[in-house]
Amino acid sequence: MQKTVRLYFLHFFRVEASTPPPPPFIRNSDDPRFAIQNWMRNRNTIEFLGLWESLHNPNFNRVQFDTFRTEAGLNRFVMTPSKWVENTGAIGITAKAGRYGGTYAHSGIGND
Repeated sequence: MQKTVRLYFLHFFRVEASTPPPPPFIRNSDDPRFAIQNWMRNRNTIEFLGLWESLHNPNFNRVQFDTFRTEAGLNRFVMTPSKWVENTGAIGITAKAGRYGGTYAHSGIGND
C-alpha cells in the first residue's frame, strides 16, 4: 500500500530573530475594535457624531449625548459603537455581533 504525503508550503510566513528580543507591545492595528474605540474617544469625533445625528435622526437622545460630550477626551472615557447606539438611539453607526458582524457607518460618517 502506498502512502500519500501532503506537503504544505507557507509562502507568506516569515521568521525573524533579533537579539535582544523586542519589548512586548500591543498593536492597535491587529484588532480593528481598538482603532474604532480610540477614534470614538476623541471629543471632536463625539461632537461630529452628535451633529450628524441631530441633523438626520429625530429620535436622537441629546441629553445622553451631552453627558458623553462632557466626558469625551478624559482618560477614563471609553466609547464603543454599541454603547453609542444603545444610549443615544443613533442611526448613523450600527454594530453587529457574531458571524458577518462588525461596525458599519453611514457614508456621510465613514467618508469624513
